[in-house]
Amino acid sequence: LLPFALICVMTGATLGADLALPPALLAGVIGAAGHGSGHEGSYFGLWSWITKMNLALAAGISLPLLEWLGYAPGSTDASALSALTIAYAALPCALKAGAAWLLWRAPLNDV
Repeated sequence: LLPFALICVMTGATLGADLALPPALLAGVIGAAGHGSGHEGSYFGLWSWITKMNLALAAGISLPLLEWLGYAPGSTDASALSALTIAYAALPCALKAGAAWLLWRAPLNDV
């Protein structure tokens, strides 16, 4: 029970950070750029469009890729399940780690 509770708490904290930090950073960038007098809607509109395109591209790329790697819904083949594990666990973790590294290196100290 304790390991599951820990996973739930950590997942909730990271999801909260994932939802709250990007808009907060964008608001800081808008202010630092001096575009806080009427251009905010354009920034957040573009941000929303990019987020939706990410989801569309993720489905449009990952599902055919999983099929190409040999996964079929309901499959119990070890290689198919390995492809599914990589696509839904390892790859997102690697992308988030890359994004965190880029954010760490970003020159946003004054924002």
